[in-house]
Amino acid sequence: MNKFNENSDISKNAYEFSCQNLSNSNIFEILEKGEDYEKPIAILNFTSLNQEEAKKLIFYLTNQNAPVREAVSTIIAEFCPKIENDIKEKIVSALCDVNPNVCRNVVEFLKKTNSEVLKADIIKRIEILLDEIEKECAKFKKNMEKNHLLNKKIFHLYWCLEGLCSFIKNVDENTYKILQKTSEFYDYTIREKTAQILNTVYNPPQDLIQKLKSDDNFYVRNKFKTVSKI
Repeated sequence: MNKFNENSDISKNAYEFSCQNLSNSNIFEILEKGEDYEKPIAILNFTSLNQEEAKKLIFYLTNQNAPVREAVSTIIAEFCPKIENDIKEKIVSALCDVNPNVCRNVVEFLKKTNSEVLKADIIKRIEILLDEIEKECAKFKKNMEKNHLLNKKIFHLYWCLEGLCSFIKNVDENTYKILQKTSEFYDYTIREKTAQILNTVYNPPQDLIQKLKSDDNFYVRNKFKTVSKI
């Protein structure tokens, strides 16, 4: 069979499969034993999700192929299960997915559920990323923009800050230390995200606000044009 016919058969099978009505137990069975093309289609068939089913589904939020991870994140953002201790690590890892659609869906999920319980975990991940980025920058003082590993870590840092912004209400000592570092970050997208957090919390440190209000980048400064308190 040539490649064209093979792809055509997969497309036909996927279409036929998408027309089926699947129970939640059917969907989980497909996730365990089904074909790769079936899994994201099956996941999108969820019309309800209890807490135990959600925790089981979140298992597939990492270490799966991109379509599966994205489909899981879409459903999690729709049904917004409660975050319990045994799924915290999965959620934070998904916030650092290589697929921005997964990251975006996870942030939407964090906006709708009890995501404050992740504050310490996200802060810890940000601290690790900042430390790793600092070490990477020391190794590559030139052509940093061409350093794939460095850019990947900055991408992760951006989404961790986005996740933090989705629920943070106040700046404590640990958060201040992080925002102090990110307010001076050489990549403007990180400074912009820092400004967004400062424009969201109830007790923004005025020294950091004044610094970013005078930032060289328009998008950073522009974050303070509209007051948006949660």
